[in-house]
Parts: sequence; C-alpha cells; structure tokens
Amino acid sequence: MNSDKQKFVEAARCGLKWLEVQAERKSAGQWKHEILKRVCNAVIDSSGDRVSFIAKDIYESEKEQESGSQLNKEFRRFGKILDSWAESFNEVAMDYGFSVYLSGKLLRPVQHNVLELYVRKIDSSATVSKDKIPQGHIRYTVWERKALPRWQQRLLNRDMGVGTHLFLAATFLLVPIVALIYAVALGFLTYYQPTIWNVSIFIGVICVEFFVLRGIYEFWYFHDRKIMMLPIQFTPLEQPPTALVMRGEKDKRWPVIHAMATSAECILCDGTVFLRKESHYRYRVIGACNRHPTEHRFTFDYTNMLGKVLAD
Repeated sequence: MNSDKQKFVEAARCGLKWLEVQAERKSAGQWKHEILKRVCNAVIDSSGDRVSFIAKDIYESEKEQESGSQLNKEFRRFGKILDSWAESFNEVAMDYGFSVYLSGKLLRPVQHNVLELYVRKIDSSATVSKDKIPQGHIRYTVWERKALPRWQQRLLNRDMGVGTHLFLAATFLLVPIVALIYAVALGFLTYYQPTIWNVSIFIGVICVEFFVLRGIYEFWYFHDRKIMMLPIQFTPLEQPPTALVMRGEKDKRWPVIHAMATSAECILCDGTVFLRKESHYRYRVIGACNRHPTEHRFTFDYTNMLGKVLAD
C-alpha cells in the first residue's frame, strides 16, 4: 500500500472514530452520519483504492434508490457537510493520534453527482488536544461550522467594496428613518382616532420596530467586534446556540463569516457549556453552563477554541 492510500485509510479510520465520539454525545444517527460511515468503510475495505463515490455506490435498499429519498438529499450536499465538520474532525484526529482526516468535494458531471474525497493534515494551531488543555480552561467542541452564502457575506462585511459599503450605509440609515416616520404618523392617527384597533396596531408596530432596529444595530457593529450570537430564530433546532464569527483565511481576500455551533464540558460540574450573549456587555459572547449559568461562566476564544473561568 503506497503512502497516499495509507493516508486515505487513516483518514477513514479517523472518520469512524469521530462517529463513535458523536454517538457518545448522542448527536449521531442522522442520514449524513450514515453516509460517512458507509464511505469510510468502503475506503478501508478497498485499502484506499476507492476515493470517489456516486450515490448508488452506498445504497443498501431499494427505498434508498428513490430520487427523493433522504439519503439522496443528503448525498447531494455531502461535500459541504464534510467541510462543516472540519474543525470537529481535526479535534478528534488530534485527540486520538491521527495525522489526517477526511474532506471532500461534490462534483456535478452530466449524469451523476460524484463525491471526490481527499485528506487534510491536522492543524495543531486550531486548538489543543484533550490531554494538553491548560489548567482551569475548557475546550469548545465545534458541532458544525458553515460559511454564510456570499450575499450574506457582503451584507455583513463593510469592507467588501465601495458598493457594499454604500448599500449598508443606506440600509442602516434609511430603515430607522422610515420606521420612525411611520411610527410618528401612526401615533398621530392613534391620537386623533383612539380606537382599540388603532391602539393595538400602534403598540404592535412599535414592538416590531424596536426588535428590528436593535437587530440592525447589532449587525452593524458585528464588523468591528468580529463575533456575535446568531438570533435564536435562525438557529436550527438540532444545534446548540450558534455564534457568527468573522475571521481571515489564507486563500481568501476578505474575512469569511461562519456560523459556528459549539459546546464544551463544564470543569466545575457535570453540565454542558453553551454560548450565550453576556447580559452586562451587549456584544460579548461567553460560555455558560446549562446547570449553573450564573456562576459557571467561561470566556470564548474562537482562535484556539479555549475558554477560562470568568471571575466576577
């Protein structure tokens, strides 16, 4: 077996170990995990010869072959799924002594979607292994990390060209002005025609405008802070509280904004630490234990995925 094939086999074994870890956390069991399991077993069984797959290569029943089956739906976006698991794969690889982990890209030829696998070397600068966590610190585990679509990147990154900057400035100036004018006009209508209907509409509009303007205000300062909590309305139900993080990448001209779902084990009790917005500092993101969130609190450093105990 040559060195390239050995790396694929090692990366596939890392993928199976990752599935074991996810099963212990009770976060495995979805179709995307089943696809990873079948792909990793196929790579190992072939001694690294098979590194590309089409959907029918992993079918195990006739039902799965239906075009609308859940397996086919997940397979069509499996390249992006592997990319979203990169940090988590890297962490497991470091913990269990692997030097590489799996990644992939979905190619779309004329007839079939083809999943092309490749391996990535571990990045020891991204975090530390579980046996090297500093005393009094926790290590956050990334569930998923997804880059936002390009139009959302441009909306939140004020440096992506003069056009984007002008559009954002117009949006963040005009929306509050229009909202204020509408509220004043509705207020006059309510004053001169104080019906229950008008009063109810006025109160409802004021509440909606308050939350909209507060959200716009927070998104405007996200560019300077580089991190903020994603509103709960946009967080998938199966994921823990999620943060938006802006960070530079070597092969990208502009910083890339990711939605990062993460958690950690509390070192002060047997609870789980999730991210949340600090109540005393509007834009600060911290970790709080789900068993004792007021006392068991930690910093969150997304550059190395570590956090230390916060002292009041």
